Amino acid sequence: MGTNIHSQNFLIDESFLCYYIVITMKVAVVQVGNSKGIRIPKAILAECQIEDAVELQLEGDKIIISPYKGRPRHGWATQFQEMAKQNDDSLLLPDVLELEVEDWVW
Repeated sequence: MGTNIHSQNFLIDESFLCYYIVITMKVAVVQVGNSKGIRIPKAILAECQIEDAVELQLEGDKIIISPYKGRPRHGWATQFQEMAKQNDDSLLLPDVLELEVEDWVW
């Protein structure tokens, strides 16, 4: 599809200049079952140390793909126990599901 490689300088302050290479690549969005996906070249996966899972982050109209480094909810049990000790575990929203509400949006 096409690849554009260029370097950029980023001045952090008068004494520190950061130099990095930016690779811009156009790839096709393909049908994957009921979803859509992209094919990421093997060399880019290796460079970014992406193996089996990625983390997706949405910033405005951009999707940032990063290697998945952790386990979701890791450490939550300990944090919840600490919150309970400090009486900081009250619900912020009522724990009620009102099924009779007629203006549900699905």
